[in-house]
Amino acid sequence: LILYNWYYELWEFPRTQIAGHEDIVEAATRGAFEMAGQRILDFHEECCSTLEYVAQVRDYEIQHTVVYYLAEVDRSEVVLGDENHCEAQWGDYHNTWELLTETAPMLLPALDRAAFCLNNRTAD
Repeated sequence: LILYNWYYELWEFPRTQIAGHEDIVEAATRGAFEMAGQRILDFHEECCSTLEYVAQVRDYEIQHTVVYYLAEVDRSEVVLGDENHCEAQWGDYHNTWELLTETAPMLLPALDRAAFCLNNRTAD
């Protein structure tokens, strides 16, 4: 699932910040529901990708450090919960790769890591 953020003018994966009392799974569970109305069915803490990059937003440079985790969700109707998101798409690897390449190439390593984890898990 990827979401279009009209403010930053890019496609991105659902994400959230960890509240002081939460662990990673609790934050991801809350974030998936708040951002897209999705319930996490299986959280793969072993499949993570840490990205550090500087995003250029209009006239500002913003330093980001984001850790993405692979999770399986219920794929219920997407309900956008963030005012900056205006569209959501379920996509396969190739469609997601194309959208991210156009707007957020810094996220491609997270997509590649998720694909690697899924391919190795299904090969077992």
